[in-house]
Amino acid sequence: MNGLRLGARVLAGAAVVSVGGSAAWAADLFPPVWRGQAQTTFQQWNFTGGAGGGAPDVMPFHNPYGVPTLFEVGGAEWEPVSSAPGVVPRDSVWKVSGSGKKVCADNKNTAVDVVLFAAAKLDCLQVVYFGDLPVVSVEEIAGHGSFTTVLDSVSVVPLADGWFHATYYHTLMGTASPSRELFVLEAPLNGTTWIDHLVIDTVALPSPGAGVLGAMGVLVAVRRRRR
Repeated sequence: MNGLRLGARVLAGAAVVSVGGSAAWAADLFPPVWRGQAQTTFQQWNFTGGAGGGAPDVMPFHNPYGVPTLFEVGGAEWEPVSSAPGVVPRDSVWKVSGSGKKVCADNKNTAVDVVLFAAAKLDCLQVVYFGDLPVVSVEEIAGHGSFTTVLDSVSVVPLADGWFHATYYHTLMGTASPSRELFVLEAPLNGTTWIDHLVIDTVALPSPGAGVLGAMGVLVAVRRRRR
């Protein structure tokens, strides 16, 4: 994960999210209850970049269907050192501002098409950001299933260095679980967002019959976790 730059000042009054008594700067603060179960994927980007400030790296992940990728669209800016004003700088972030500038994660995989009982798929996206809350959408990729996206919840917690951690839950509704989808992060209209670490989890709900109880169990667990 990114380290704080030496000499930077921690903003007073910011809440500290801690794990085991030490500040937790990584994005994976609130993993979903289904992680590691059947028909799930897990991927994360640490945003360490390279010596030349290259594209974000993909960290260890669980996705038997392919390697996830992260890329920008429309001229989103890669900053070796964040230019966000009035906050502790972070190394290696994307700055997104203006119409058409986006950061996209191609899930490129996910469980193979599955006939559904109710919802096609659930996803959980965690991101560290500063500025305006990122607008997150989940879009279809031609030839990999058709679905409607429902935003179930968004929660935000401040981090000790003045940045923020946001968690988004979506339900993808369709006739089958999409085998691939595109996660898009952008700034709101006339806004500016700096994006750091990113974590994405998905789970495809099983077909009717023996798998129905398992699917309902996942949904109940998710609802309890969000309260």
